[in-house]
Amino acid sequence: MAKKYLRQLKTGTIYIRTPELAARPDMVPYDEETALKRIDALKNLIQERKQAAAELAESGGDEAKLAIEVSKKLAELEEQANSLVEMEKKAFEAISEETEEEKEIRKADGIKTEEEILEEQRQERIDNDKEIVAIRAMTNKNQVMEHVLRLYGRDMDRTKKLSEMKEFAIGLRIARMDEQTEE
Repeated sequence: MAKKYLRQLKTGTIYIRTPELAARPDMVPYDEETALKRIDALKNLIQERKQAAAELAESGGDEAKLAIEVSKKLAELEEQANSLVEMEKKAFEAISEETEEEKEIRKADGIKTEEEILEEQRQERIDNDKEIVAIRAMTNKNQVMEHVLRLYGRDMDRTKKLSEMKEFAIGLRIARMDEQTEE
């Protein structure tokens, strides 16, 4: 079974996926192939630094010049690694859509995205809104037309079905609720 990886948004650090880490809002799914490439690149960087330190320790003569060369090379490598991390962050943000498999895993773990939580809260506000409950309880077209005219200043087509009129009135109420939420 292939390992799943997560990347921390602020630091770019890669972790092996666990349900606890996946639940954190600062963690995002990370492509396995990219994660492995990045891990290998960092291992190579560490190995190069160890080699440079070993070469410095072995050379007894011109240590100062060698130390300067090694430190320059290390600085270049670190700069390259940082630029790669930044490029990966930008690329990941550009393609950060969740795959169907990741959605299934997240849902199986009982983890909801921020959008899902906000949508559930919005739907709960809609379902519990007194005006919407009243509109749904209306039994004839005149009630709906009068309500829409009184609260929204809009005329309605009397030839529409009662259910269509209610749907239109509820849509107006939801739009007003969304406007109030934005403020």
